[in-house]
Amino acid sequence: MTKKFTALGNRLKSLRKKHQLSQTILGEALGVTHAYIGFIENGDRGGSKAFLQKAADYFDVPFSELWELRESSLAYPASTAAASQEKWPSYIEDFASMLNAVEEQACRHLIEAFTAQLQDKLYGLLTPYDLKELKTLLLKVKQAWLQSLDPVSSEEEERQFQLEERKGYIQFHDKQVFFQLQQDDHALTITLLTADRSNIQAIEQWLDHAHAIYTTDMAIPHLSEAQQVTQFMWFSPLVSVAHRYRYIIDNNLAFNRLQCSEPQLNWYMQQSIVASLPDEQHY
Repeated sequence: MTKKFTALGNRLKSLRKKHQLSQTILGEALGVTHAYIGFIENGDRGGSKAFLQKAADYFDVPFSELWELRESSLAYPASTAAASQEKWPSYIEDFASMLNAVEEQACRHLIEAFTAQLQDKLYGLLTPYDLKELKTLLLKVKQAWLQSLDPVSSEEEERQFQLEERKGYIQFHDKQVFFQLQQDDHALTITLLTADRSNIQAIEQWLDHAHAIYTTDMAIPHLSEAQQVTQFMWFSPLVSVAHRYRYIIDNNLAFNRLQCSEPQLNWYMQQSIVASLPDEQHY
């Protein structure tokens, strides 16, 4: 007989999706690997009391609820449980079988070590960029914007500078950080994984604080599951507040996921929200 923790797994997955978290981000928050989160969501693990307490505190739900779901697990014949699982390629099934034969604590350590190696390999598939190189590019954009305000005294080449899209990783201290850098006629946008968003502070030393910050999901190279990212936007000084607002609308940026540091732009957004309300809610 194989014990499945389906009810607990479904509840944890529901909470994760509700908060728009990837398994990786949730695992980091709870101090476990994303693979361990996957085991629980698939019903293959029940989770320890300590883990369930962390999950209950993180999602602000009663610990008793998660524990009762864990204890309500049913025992199924092994053949039935196997038939209900998603069909994996044979090489993944072989790997899972080897892990399944290892004692749980040792298995966790093995998976953590393997995950760290896998992350290094995945980052190795991305283009590496030096922090100094990024700084040079961003300062060129900033200089071009400043020169565009005084076109008479500036060189045409400086005013017309626009960088090409960059996507890869930067080494911040001892950590590799995924990033994407984009520029168009309206704005410069830097995208980081939400889990790495604190690293934007180093970049803001060169560009000042972002004018707008947006959270969304994005496909990351070599990963099958979309990851939550945070996009930091700096608008060109040549773009008026009205056109900045239009830029947000044209790019379908949801207001409830957008933080804006500009009072005038915030005013446009608030007026749009009020205008969309039914008449009886305007008062």
